[in-house]
Amino acid sequence: KSLLTRLFSAILSVMLIMGILPISALADNGAAGKTTVVNPSFEEYLEPSTEISGWTCGEGFEVKKGDAKEGKLALTYSADAEGKATSSEIALAANGEYVFSAWVKVENGGKAELKLIGDAQIAALDTSDAANGEWVSLTKSFTADKAQNARIELTASGNVKFDDISVRKITREVVNKVKN
Repeated sequence: KSLLTRLFSAILSVMLIMGILPISALADNGAAGKTTVVNPSFEEYLEPSTEISGWTCGEGFEVKKGDAKEGKLALTYSADAEGKATSSEIALAANGEYVFSAWVKVENGGKAELKLIGDAQIAALDTSDAANGEWVSLTKSFTADKAQNARIELTASGNVKFDDISVRKITREVVNKVKN
């Protein structure tokens, strides 16, 4: 650790011992920052184009109005065969803590997989709890073992909807509260 970091830690310790700084002032809020995914809710889409900003989609994928979890549009997949969609690259920092999340709606026996892939698979969202016909929030926390670029890979068969897909870096901060 740097001299400045050790000095700051020592000052905080003395303030805690003397009662000047309550322990609650060192709260770890674990807040997730802004998503690094381009077009996470598929709102950047101009009809009748099949181009979806930030995504490369195979046959069977399209953006539809109406039954979206967030905003007005959702990415839908409707085909018996398996199809894939891939996000643009997402930069991950070495040792960065992240939350990978999405809203998924599986209908009529459809199936979905959501993976974050860099040099290898980094994280996957478990869709086994996706209720038939209901939007389900899926979340997975992970730490990037090294700096790398990654992509989200969506795999679907049957009838599936995706919305608000994100990878957010968790920020940690010291809350400065002084005991009066």
